[in-house]
Amino acid sequence: MNISHSIFCLVILMVFSCEPALEDTFERVVIPQGAHSSSPKVQLLQSNTFKFRAIFDETAIYTSSSEENQHDANKLLGFSDCNSHHHQNSARFGWRWLDGKLEVLAYTYADGERSVEYLTDININESHDYQIKIKEDAYVFSVD
Repeated sequence: MNISHSIFCLVILMVFSCEPALEDTFERVVIPQGAHSSSPKVQLLQSNTFKFRAIFDETAIYTSSSEENQHDANKLLGFSDCNSHHHQNSARFGWRWLDGKLEVLAYTYADGERSVEYLTDININESHDYQIKIKEDAYVFSVD
């Protein structure tokens, strides 16, 4: 799958639900220090569009103990596709704190090949709407 994208913004720590759109409330998601994820929620995608709203707060500002890891992508939210493992076929929003900015990324696996692409920068403490559309041969990422 190829990755197409519109302007995309990312935010974490207070994550709003996914598809279909639910009430406009936020759920605080905390990833404990040293952990790699919060409590995962498994839902089946009911359409070809995955949507959610998220806000990152100041805790998204970090400095990795390894300079090379500062460029790594943190995963926000997304889905596995084609009834396969997420390292085989998946589309997720990613993010990182780099050079004093919160960057939003398109993070995908297509037939086992990983791709990470910069989408846009966002501001801390602002709400943004995220969307991934599933096309026959591409995932289309957008923010707001």
